[in-house]
Amino acid sequence: MIRGNDIAGGASASDGSERGGPSGRGPRGPTPRTPFMTACEVMTWIGLGQALDFSEYDRRVDLLERWGPGIDDDAVLALDARAGEAPSCTVVRVIEGSGEAIGYRSRYFSPSGPKALRHLRAWRRRYLGRLVTYREMAVALRSDMLRAAEDERAVEAGRLAMLAELQRGSLIALGRLETADGKAAAVPTAIPLTFWANRWHTIAPQGRTTLAPGAPFGELLASDRPRWREVQFATKEVLAIWPPGMTSTAPPVPIDAPSHLSWFQAVTWIATGGDVIPHHDTHPDLIWQRPITRDGEAAPLPPPYIMTPDDAQKVLVRSLALGELECLAIEGPERPAIPEGPSEIVPAHRWPFLHPDRGVRTSHPEGVTYLWFSATCCYWRPKFRSVDVVKLWLPARTPHTDAKHVYRTGAPGRPTSGALVLAELRRRGEQGQVEPTLAAEARALSAWLQSTHSEAAQLRPRAMENTIRNEYRRVRSGRDAIK
Repeated sequence: MIRGNDIAGGASASDGSERGGPSGRGPRGPTPRTPFMTACEVMTWIGLGQALDFSEYDRRVDLLERWGPGIDDDAVLALDARAGEAPSCTVVRVIEGSGEAIGYRSRYFSPSGPKALRHLRAWRRRYLGRLVTYREMAVALRSDMLRAAEDERAVEAGRLAMLAELQRGSLIALGRLETADGKAAAVPTAIPLTFWANRWHTIAPQGRTTLAPGAPFGELLASDRPRWREVQFATKEVLAIWPPGMTSTAPPVPIDAPSHLSWFQAVTWIATGGDVIPHHDTHPDLIWQRPITRDGEAAPLPPPYIMTPDDAQKVLVRSLALGELECLAIEGPERPAIPEGPSEIVPAHRWPFLHPDRGVRTSHPEGVTYLWFSATCCYWRPKFRSVDVVKLWLPARTPHTDAKHVYRTGAPGRPTSGALVLAELRRRGEQGQVEPTLAAEARALSAWLQSTHSEAAQLRPRAMENTIRNEYRRVRSGRDAIK
């Protein structure tokens, strides 16, 4: 479970690479010197602080080179399970309405899951040129996926800022107009201001004009729309609007969060005021509706909830209907089987037709969430980009019932700091900062807990030794294996 209190400016780079600009929390890159900038260079200059062409940006957000093909959130969950205190691999079947199994959720949640993880570890070892543990891989992959999502969000913000200036007429785009036979004109021309008056017109990072996601059906059918390729901008105009000294920061995201949140995870994040993201779509402490006392009055919600998930779901749907948030899902029939395929954006005009009580359903026995708009219109496995959810519902903007944060694990009993110190111990192990003896490490962690989390339950060195003993041995053995 990820706590909102772990919000930070960003995760540590897994490969030691430097990242400049606002998204990378570093200085801006060198000022562009060429007379013209491509569309991708403008977007990345605004969002990331570096003028990257499309091939450079694609390598930055693409995980193929560092992790191999087929990387998704399931890979992170499988690595977490494999690197846990009781290593395990889970098999999740996809079952038809008739009860017949038709496949598995992914290769990581199938009988070949252990083999897939070994292949993933081999790829990672070849890339790094050294041995690597499953725990190290889980942390590094989650960090890389989060960074890629942050970069994509920052570049999307840069694209929107660029379009706003195009619509105002303060920025002029040049491009090669496509002819009727699909070829491009030899000489670039200015794209007229009237073209940008249509709010569905946009520019892809590849440098061609296109339609924005969620465009209405009528826009998709228009055949007389002009198209331009190799869109570029005068560097002087770009730097006049976005000078080198300009800085901006992407919204903070939990450093351990997956790149995408499921429907349940997003609802829980809102309901707890940005305090909790469950790792899975099950939560033992979930209070979906406010409990009622024997006197017929609404009972207070247990911490960390500030509203019921039922109310949080209504808040989420309202933001989707207003176009403040995009939901990715797989469109398919209600029955008989869970569809497979790429996720697409659920159009904003559909959300008013989602039934307030029965629109969000769970397919049993698979436990897969799907959105029911009608008998012929369903979307499966809805998810959201983590950075988009956190941007709308930042923990700092959400009032808590108590002014003082309560450090709890969610389990019954007294509050404990065990999760905090174990996470810090793993981080120190990955950075090679573990003390040579258990007693020395316990003293170091006790001092760290006092200085960093003074309001949490404190552990003296002797109690700290008992808390970290098993994990300390695993961390030390992992470091020795790498050496």
